[in-house]
Amino acid sequence: MWKVAFTHLLPWHVQRPTANTATRKHHTYFSRDLHHHTLPLDRSKPFPKKIWQTWKVDPTRFEETDMERSRSWMLLNPQHRYEVLTDGNALAWVQEQYGPYGLNRPDIVDMYGSLTTTIIKADLIRYLVMYVEGGVYTDIDVEAVRPVSSFIPPRYPEADVDMVIGIETDQPAFKDHPVLGSKSQSFVQWTFMCKSRLPVMMRLIENVMASIKALATRQGVPISEIVLSFDDVLSTTGPSQFTNAVLAEMSQMASNVSWDMFHGLFEARLVARTLVLTSEAFAAGSGHSNSGNGRGRGAMVQHHYHASHWPSQHHRQLHPVFGNVEKCNWDRECVDLWDVNTAFFASLPGDEQLKMIELNNKGPDRMPDEMEDEFGGVLFVLHHMSEHIRLESTDSSMIIHDFVFALSSCTNIQAIKTLHFPALFRD
Repeated sequence: MWKVAFTHLLPWHVQRPTANTATRKHHTYFSRDLHHHTLPLDRSKPFPKKIWQTWKVDPTRFEETDMERSRSWMLLNPQHRYEVLTDGNALAWVQEQYGPYGLNRPDIVDMYGSLTTTIIKADLIRYLVMYVEGGVYTDIDVEAVRPVSSFIPPRYPEADVDMVIGIETDQPAFKDHPVLGSKSQSFVQWTFMCKSRLPVMMRLIENVMASIKALATRQGVPISEIVLSFDDVLSTTGPSQFTNAVLAEMSQMASNVSWDMFHGLFEARLVARTLVLTSEAFAAGSGHSNSGNGRGRGAMVQHHYHASHWPSQHHRQLHPVFGNVEKCNWDRECVDLWDVNTAFFASLPGDEQLKMIELNNKGPDRMPDEMEDEFGGVLFVLHHMSEHIRLESTDSSMIIHDFVFALSSCTNIQAIKTLHFPALFRD
């Protein structure tokens, strides 16, 4: 029988009783001078049999696609209770759980109530819920492929595990890249499982709040008016913040913890009571980091991304001619090409850059969004520059002409790298 709780229908304290109602009340209703995270943590308890999601509306108003995804969790996990917090009731939940009759954290209540950016609130509420309740959190557009009971391999006793996470991006070769570096090593936070009251969750919540306050201070605006770029979201509440908190907590419990321990992971690894699954487990089919195609035995979920509209609402580093490098999806040659293109652009005088931008936006002859070959962008731009841009310096025109001619004989990005045209690039 499915255990579905529509948390929008009744206040928390009058919802249908469950087997752990007494435990919940014991842990959440206490003197206002006692903080929840100071209570002893019983690590031997099993993971709560709850599945949490957050969305704009409650399940009675889900669109068919969302309903199919949520149904997959209930069908595969009939012993779990399924709960959804909505945009309309999430604040009331925070006030009840973190207010004076709960954890007595007015700073958390005020912070959540002040936020107006949808994705920031969506990230923060999952951490708040998982600290209080534990269980499984999963985004609304994630489909369950295997039951939650499959998350922990039989060789690991559940009593030895506090948290189960998966790898999202394992691309340490890009860790020094000016744009991709901060995104190159991260854990998945669209699906994870943990026990309640874990210190790592409170660490994460407090780090998020500190980052939001710092951002508001830098911008000189109240929290309700902060403006976040794409990278700000990742580092403030998203995968980067999540990953940093997990690694920091691991390092407090074990020595010499670094990403190297998880690079190229081919089977689950338990470190400091956190079970790290391979990239295939929660990020199958992402097209990078050896995540598989979504049909392998190691895939636990399938992320469909149909609800992930937030990137279009937050400015990302977008080159005026060559676009964003994230479109390469961690392909080495594509990233190298983007670097070559943008370095060439940066080497040009300002007026020539403007002409290049204008050429790119001309219409039918504009740069194709998807280049037909791996260095077509360089050929396209330089070819048109040599034909249409009149440079004051004859030497510069000759350099570009010679570079285009040399490029036309190259068959791949490695050949491009062997070209020696130092005048086109800054040191």
